[in-house]
Amino acid sequence: MPDAPKRVLVLIHGTSLDAPSNFGHVISRFANHSQVICPDYSADKRPGNADQNLSGVVDRVVAQIRSATDTAVDLVGDSLGSVVAAAAAARHPGLVRSLVLIAPWADASDPRHDFVFSTWGRLQATAPEEAARFALSLSISPAKMAAIPREDLDAMVRQPAPAGTLSRIRLAGQADLVADLPNVTAPTLIVRGSQDYVIPAYQTAAVEALIPDVRTEVLDSGHALLYEQADNVVRLVNEFSAGHGEDVAEVGC
Repeated sequence: MPDAPKRVLVLIHGTSLDAPSNFGHVISRFANHSQVICPDYSADKRPGNADQNLSGVVDRVVAQIRSATDTAVDLVGDSLGSVVAAAAAARHPGLVRSLVLIAPWADASDPRHDFVFSTWGRLQATAPEEAARFALSLSISPAKMAAIPREDLDAMVRQPAPAGTLSRIRLAGQADLVADLPNVTAPTLIVRGSQDYVIPAYQTAAVEALIPDVRTEVLDSGHALLYEQADNVVRLVNEFSAGHGEDVAEVGC
């Protein structure tokens, strides 16, 4: 008998990362049972960081998924990727079998959110290394960051930002899902960090309140859950996607 087809797992990266830097360390832990698709949603592969809007990003992501598979997918988004994933699930319900949102938010109307992302955007435009320091300081929980050797922290902030980072920061600072989230029909898991200072608990709670079929898992982590809690995030994604339908092959990030 032929092998059963694998599930199709789509991983959508966050604001200041691309697919390899966001998911490269966990891909092999999904690929033995799932086809893994990692859409690239940056409109800007040239200098200039052209701004993006949510509808355009969703259209690009959905087109990449549909070019790779004709089956419903398990969709996972991290940070801004979770905003994109939730919008895709709401606007294309037949595309998504299950949905995992890591540190999502519903909209950008919160003054604190605007303050964080507008500050980050100004730093990214004028002093990229300082932008990296700002983002890193908010993204990693204090105890975890204190345990990282200073030379490693310095190396992390010297890494060039992936193409399109500024446009993604601006998108993160204005995206609005409030009208979309009640239209999400896929079973949904929210994963958040108990020490997330980028997207605090009240913002993920707003997402939870708007999606009909949803539950939340809280991990001891900052915003960078796939850095601090990779084992538990992988476990949750695998368990949640396996629990929704039959196995349904392998595309690298």
